[in-house]
Amino acid sequence: MRNLILLLFAIMIISCGNQKKLVGVQTNISIYHQWELANIEGENIDKNAMPKLVQITFNEEENRFFGSDGCNQVSGGFEINQNSLKFGPSMGTKMACMDMHIPDLFGQTLSKVNSFKTKKIKNGEVLETTLELLDKDGQILMLFELKSFSKD
Repeated sequence: MRNLILLLFAIMIISCGNQKKLVGVQTNISIYHQWELANIEGENIDKNAMPKLVQITFNEEENRFFGSDGCNQVSGGFEINQNSLKFGPSMGTKMACMDMHIPDLFGQTLSKVNSFKTKKIKNGEVLETTLELLDKDGQILMLFELKSFSKD
């Protein structure tokens, strides 16, 4: 009986320790929001250097996305199956901006996306909600931050 009590106590302590690691992290956030690009292929986005915010919004009813690559408006279709995400062909306006590095990289990177993760993390008083677009190996291609709620 004493061994059983010790075993249950040990399991309770281990469980409490594991829960502490997850405090403040929620991973079941809907993708159907407006997201602002923070990082693309390891490169931080300087929002002041872009003519427009680089952002993307997912429309659940139409399975379409729309947004801006920092220079042009973009839109297209996508398919979601659990955490799998595939972008279909996209279209966009054809404006020329002074620096097309991020807009070109944005379009190229969308075609590499294979899956996604969403996270809501509370660090002290700061609440961050992020969307990671991942390649087939699970590496982060693009990191977005929640811009505004459109649906949850």
